[in-house]
This record gives sequence, C-alpha cells and structure tokens, in this order.
Amino acid sequence: MLKKKDYQNMELEELGSFLEQLGLAIKEGFLNLNDEKWPLRTDTLKVKWEIKIDKEDTKFKLSFSAKKEDLAKKKYSESDKSSSSLKPKQLKKQMGGLWKVIVRDVKYQQLPSLQDINALLAVMEQYSRFAEDTWQTAWRACLEKVMLLKQAVNEQDLLSVKEITEEIIRLEKSCHKRYK
Repeated sequence: MLKKKDYQNMELEELGSFLEQLGLAIKEGFLNLNDEKWPLRTDTLKVKWEIKIDKEDTKFKLSFSAKKEDLAKKKYSESDKSSSSLKPKQLKKQMGGLWKVIVRDVKYQQLPSLQDINALLAVMEQYSRFAEDTWQTAWRACLEKVMLLKQAVNEQDLLSVKEITEEIIRLEKSCHKRYK
C-alpha cells in the first residue's frame, strides 16, 4: 500500500490551477500530484466532501475512493437487472462500461476479470437480437474475438489478451466507421 501526504500554502489562483490539472488527470484515469502519476483503475469513484465555516476559518475536505472489483460487481451485476428486459440503448451502455473496465485492466498490464468478460459476453448475446443484417457479420466477428479473449484470460496469457484486445478495438472502430 502506498500512502503519501503533502501540505502547501497556495494563492487562490494557484489552487484553482492545481485543482484544474488534477481534474484533467482524473478524466484520463490518473492522479497526478507533485509530478508523480498513479492510475485510478476504475471509472467510478465514491466521492466525499465536507465544508466547515465559522467566523475565523473555512475548511474544505475532498476525498474519493474506489475498489475496482466492488464497482464492477455493483455496476454490471447480472443479478441487478435481467439483461433480457433491457432496451438496446441500455445494453449498449452496459457493454461500453464493461468494455472500458476490461481495456483499462489491459492498459495497466493486468488480466481482466472473468466476471467482467462473462458479463460482457452475456450482454453482447442479448444485444445480438438487435444487430442489423448489414453489420451482423462484423458483430459476430467481434463476439468471437471476445470469446477468444475469455480463453486467453483463462490461460492467463497477458500477451494474447493485449493482442486480442487491440484486435477488438480495431474491429469496433472499423464497424462504427462503416455502420454508425
């Protein structure tokens, strides 16, 4: 576990710039403090803030935290909602969220969880009924690549996982360019 603290006095403009830079880094999935960069490894954070104002002092505290596994379970649990009852837009949103978690794991040199991949496959299968004839072949190719990704994760082959993930990203871009 890494733990670091810092204390600085800042002018208002300097503090504004500091928070702006921190916000930009967070949007990219990192914490960037004192020229050190740490990955957040999640897309959703639990945020807590507190303000205390009295006659002489104003105190503001901001904290956020997340456990990747808990968020994936909470956000994309198959038991929360039956995917079969969801509309295409909701299914696409679930697929996108799960895919982001998987890509982020690969980006940080980690094997994606089988739970995330299985959830993605389940949602993709449900979405298959909405696939139009014009892009049915591309859709099936993508689905097959996700199945190969699952196999590579089962074999704990990070190199294959990276390659397959890149192939899926290329397929996705190509498909969206042609059919969206």
